[in-house]
Amino acid sequence: MYRAEKLYEKFKDQPLKYPICVPSYSRPNNALIEWVKKPGWNIPKNKLVFFIRNTPEQREMYKPIQKYARIVLIPASTKDLGETRMHIVNWGIKHHHEVLFMLDDRVNGIWWLNKVVRNGKLYLDVDTQSTPADAFKIWAHQHRKNKMLLTGIGNKGFHWMPELINAPIEPLNGGFPGVAVAVSPMEFAKHGVNYAPISERGVEDVNIIYQLLIRRLPFCMLHDVCYNQTKPCTTGGDSAVHPGMTRNERLTLIKQGFWEKTLGLPWGTPHPGFRIVQRKNESNIILVNYPYWRYLYDNPE
Repeated sequence: MYRAEKLYEKFKDQPLKYPICVPSYSRPNNALIEWVKKPGWNIPKNKLVFFIRNTPEQREMYKPIQKYARIVLIPASTKDLGETRMHIVNWGIKHHHEVLFMLDDRVNGIWWLNKVVRNGKLYLDVDTQSTPADAFKIWAHQHRKNKMLLTGIGNKGFHWMPELINAPIEPLNGGFPGVAVAVSPMEFAKHGVNYAPISERGVEDVNIIYQLLIRRLPFCMLHDVCYNQTKPCTTGGDSAVHPGMTRNERLTLIKQGFWEKTLGLPWGTPHPGFRIVQRKNESNIILVNYPYWRYLYDNPE
């Protein structure tokens, strides 16, 4: 058996302990809620928590969601996704959650993975037994067992790669945690780590990784579980925060913000720990130079 199947057998009859937190803004008819409505969703209502801004408009907009999830109100002055994530972590600290999950509201599937044989070769693919609750339980176990402060899972489309079978779970094992992550709020508090407003630190998922890296704290990608998401939305979310801008313009703006406000460098200036990759007809992406950071982890001053 692949290790996820072993964990499934261990945890399938146990309840899900940890909350699934969803930052959302002006997007009540989102893909995640559509997923919740479908047969096979087996997460208790009190474990799915939407975080919305405390304004009359947002409260009214999200009323229908209360049939499927809890609502937590965050300050009306909240500016963006980074600040929303910061409030989620603070909520987790306040309620002493050892682990919490954070999913974008475009996520519409979570599965645990198993080995399959195709044309005589081993691959990873979604297991037919998989349910959302089982996937989250396996994810939480691996997060805690390996003492990570943050773990991310990959998009379903990338898990055909044979080299990911029994891939080690170790800090800085590549990839980029962002769309679907688990965090340890109490450990964040212990080390003074948290998300920050995009307006202050730039793109939030790059900034939180930077905060962990400079403190030599453990985070990784987990290849026992994967997610699926819908295409980028044209309403709500960041598109509502930055009206009048295209998606590529918005993404370039917040990535540039990280480079200038967090790294303190003019946009495009080289940095040994990160690099900017130009993509045709799309916004640039920021990649982590993991060999550089592994050397620093292994050779602390």
